[in-house]
Amino acid sequence: MNKVVFPEPHEDRLLDFRELGRRWGCHKKVAARRAKILGLPLVRWNQRVVCIRLSDVLKAEEAACV
Repeated sequence: MNKVVFPEPHEDRLLDFRELGRRWGCHKKVAARRAKILGLPLVRWNQRVVCIRLSDVLKAEEAACV
């Protein structure tokens, strides 16, 4: 069975937990816990690769600042 994969919009990057941790100034495991607490939707590529859309991160950061 072939999976149809749609390309992401150019401005919407996918961040793994290591990149998210770098953005938030914490370890990747802490970033993973924070993302789950914030309810950010996860994009799974396979059993090992999990990413989060940058647009979702920006929305959560904006909501936290308000």
